[in-house]
Amino acid sequence: MLAVPASRGATWLALGAFLGGVSAASAMVIVTTLALAPMCLTHLVLPLGYARGQPHLYGWLLWARRLLIGIIILAGYGFHWLLNIRGTGLVDLGLVSFVAVAQFIPGVLGLLFWKRGTRAGLLTGLAVGASLWFLTLVVPLWASPDVVAWTHRMAALLGFPVNEPWGFATFASLTLNGLAFIGVSLATRQSAEEAEAARACTREEAAPAAGGVVAGSPDEFRRKLAPLLGEEAATAEVDRALKSLSLPQDERRPSELRRLRDGVERNLSGLLGPVLARMTVEEALRLEPGARTALAEQLRFVEERLRDARGLQGPVPALEAVRRYLRRILEDLPVGVCAVGPDGEVVIWNATLEQLSGVPVDTVRGHPMEALPAPWGPLLSGFASGVDGDTETRVTVAGVERILRLHRSRLSPAEQGTGTSEGMALLVEDFTARKAVDARMAHQDRLASLGRVAAGVAHEIGNPLTAIASLTQNLKYELEDPAAVQERAGLILQQCRRIDAIVRTLVGFSHEGTVGGQARPFTRVAVAPLLSEAVQLARLARKQHGVSFEHRCPEGLEVQGDAQRLEQVLVNLLTNAMDASPEHGLVELEADIDGGAVRLRVMDRGHGIPTELAQRVFEPFFTTKGPGEGTGLGLALAAGIVREHGGTMQVDKRQGGGTSVVVSLPEPRRMEASVNPEREAPE
Repeated sequence: MLAVPASRGATWLALGAFLGGVSAASAMVIVTTLALAPMCLTHLVLPLGYARGQPHLYGWLLWARRLLIGIIILAGYGFHWLLNIRGTGLVDLGLVSFVAVAQFIPGVLGLLFWKRGTRAGLLTGLAVGASLWFLTLVVPLWASPDVVAWTHRMAALLGFPVNEPWGFATFASLTLNGLAFIGVSLATRQSAEEAEAARACTREEAAPAAGGVVAGSPDEFRRKLAPLLGEEAATAEVDRALKSLSLPQDERRPSELRRLRDGVERNLSGLLGPVLARMTVEEALRLEPGARTALAEQLRFVEERLRDARGLQGPVPALEAVRRYLRRILEDLPVGVCAVGPDGEVVIWNATLEQLSGVPVDTVRGHPMEALPAPWGPLLSGFASGVDGDTETRVTVAGVERILRLHRSRLSPAEQGTGTSEGMALLVEDFTARKAVDARMAHQDRLASLGRVAAGVAHEIGNPLTAIASLTQNLKYELEDPAAVQERAGLILQQCRRIDAIVRTLVGFSHEGTVGGQARPFTRVAVAPLLSEAVQLARLARKQHGVSFEHRCPEGLEVQGDAQRLEQVLVNLLTNAMDASPEHGLVELEADIDGGAVRLRVMDRGHGIPTELAQRVFEPFFTTKGPGEGTGLGLALAAGIVREHGGTMQVDKRQGGGTSVVVSLPEPRRMEASVNPEREAPE
């Protein structure tokens, strides 16, 4: 390249070609040196432990790399000088080095695509291939032709050219290398570390290994790494890993600390090399072998693998579609969902619960349930460890009192058939708005009933008032007769007590209902007085119908509940029965015990209710009455009160005409009973 332009007198062109050649050679020297220096530092110098505990690790590594660069350049110059003495060309040495590097091909391909490969097989294959490479290519560079005559004969037998040993040496060394690798791998058994490395190297990436980090915070990470890396390097590497993973400085979630440990190891691999980085992290940031990896980390791993599997064929795209579909259903549920793994850490915290609690999912997932912000930590952990699987409670969230319904379901693997729990799912329902609506509806229905009762009350109170007025007028003519005065006073007091009883009943019934509100504690309620008071109120509400009542109840029969609310149920049922009854009809009210439950039955002899409407009557605002005659709330509220008492309500059509409404309530205790029918004539 220099002679052609020089012969033509183009001196500047020759100079340019010379500078270009020097630049290319210098670039190759620089690139090769900068590549070899970190490799020698990582795989030769650092494993000897010289960097252990260096207070200024970064400065030490910088000067060690500079020293290696100088040594490599000097070694290259010495090798160049040696080549000039031996007379060996660079082309021959390049081919020899190419065949040497090719000895790693069987092992690399085996570890990438064959999980059965072992360390012994890899080392044996490399040893066999390297030995044959040395005998067929390295020895002939310095030995006499007589020494390498056997290689020429073997090459001729296999059909390779004798004057070009590269093809035979490459074929023979790689073949024996691969056969030795496969044979020894099949003859030996993989260790646990080799199996883990094989899964990591093949396309089937391994899930996160089990175990939690002993260190409990990033500060503890820094303290444990400082004796090995130095305080400056330990702080810098932990901070770099926190930043790359977007983790806070006060992170304490076990699953996130495991991710931080892996991030520190990745960063140190580029600084110290993978071997020394693994040794450093395993010594400073040990794992607890008995601890289980958080299920949240396992789910995150699976979701990441599915997200990255867009181009794969087979069932993976369908599995991803199903995962997204189910995830969308979970997020769109109007009920808060909190799933807890077997290690007690939160795995799922859906959008509804995030909105209800005001706690973001990123600050919850992976944390132990008891470590959640108040009041959710104590509330959910206490409910999860309790006996009841369904409860209702009140909590204050952001200064607002809310009524929550909690449900719990323990998760057990069906395929195992054992009682081993895989965690639990907690459902959180916000009943605040529903309870407020129920309370308003109950109060409105009670006021409506109160209005219907008012007319009957006026008439009922009018009778004793008339009697009192007559007795008082006659009393002034009998002042001289003490016995007559005493008799008249007794009659007046009797009428006053009658008025007081009516007023007390009316006032008690007019109090605001508690359906959906702050419920009073349940007590034992005698059924017989309850039936009598309900009949009295119903008569006052529908006095003009002239309907008679008959109620029967065993003596001593009791139920557990709220007397006022149960009275409202019976009044609603009795007034409906009176409305459905013909003029001068009969409404029967009876109580009995059946199978450990107290049954209250209200029966009329009206036109009955169609079978197709038997269930719709419990819907709010549904009524079979004419316009202006009913609100459609009575039976809906009555059914709600019965459900709160743990009972059921059923409407049936009686044979022969009429309707029967049966209310079943739990019996607190069974008593001796006798039936005393009582018949009341219409007034």
